[in-house]
Amino acid sequence: MTDRIQEIEALLSEAEEELACLESRRTVLIEDIQKLKQQRMLIQFTDAVSDFEKAPECVTNASDSDAKVRIFMDLFRGRQDVYPRRFESQRTGKSGYQPACRNEWKKGRCRKP
Repeated sequence: MTDRIQEIEALLSEAEEELACLESRRTVLIEDIQKLKQQRMLIQFTDAVSDFEKAPECVTNASDSDAKVRIFMDLFRGRQDVYPRRFESQRTGKSGYQPACRNEWKKGRCRKP
């Protein structure tokens, strides 16, 4: 019986050592993940600033269609859940685009009055 206890003690000791190594490795991996996420955010921010600097300063009705399409694509790039909808004010006659929303008439949604 003593031999069996010693065998169990040895296995227990091995398991505890392995667990300590795994916990140490886990800590290192968590730190690596955090650093990589920070690097990704920095690159995304840098790219966004770069894209902003490349964008035309002002797009008006007199602008060519390429400039209008470019600003449109920049505004809605990467968003599969949002698309623009054209509107025209009956009161003022002004027109423009706004994001479409599935819940536009539900109170408190889509930031509509």
